[in-house]
Amino acid sequence: MSKAVFMGRAGTITAPQKYGVIDPSSLEVFSGVWEALNTMGQRGLFLAVVGSEKAALPNIDYPALLVTTEQYIANMVAYPILFKLCVHHIAAKCGCRLPQPGLITAFQEMLNLDLASSAMIASKETEAEGARQAELPVIVRVSTGRGEWSKASEELPIYDTLLEASQHVLEQLT
Repeated sequence: MSKAVFMGRAGTITAPQKYGVIDPSSLEVFSGVWEALNTMGQRGLFLAVVGSEKAALPNIDYPALLVTTEQYIANMVAYPILFKLCVHHIAAKCGCRLPQPGLITAFQEMLNLDLASSAMIASKETEAEGARQAELPVIVRVSTGRGEWSKASEELPIYDTLLEASQHVLEQLT
């Protein structure tokens, strides 16, 4: 079975955008991201991006923008990086919208992953909670996200960048 490192895109790889991805060319990629992703891939970890997206503005083709964004990120990484996003409205109460673990378990089934040997790098509380529900043993925070964190999540190790967080994950998993 394989190991994976799960992460969100907005807040971990790129700066969050108010209305989601509207123009992929305007993405602000955080410093050290490409080095972090390539190093984790080189060490044999599957790179899995999970998150919740919603169409926030009318007349914008969000699915096409998300594909373009995913291709841009994938082209910058020498190792496979896979994306699974929930596009359901929050009222749908689906099992894939974070903090539900459905996106993580979908990757587990698709890639034959050993979740007990995998990790989450979270920039949002919902990502950390999804990782807890999927019983990932290593969960770390990056300070590039925003929002309130519960007391339990405040106790997670926190790093300034994905690169720093990835070094901790690699120490724990390899």
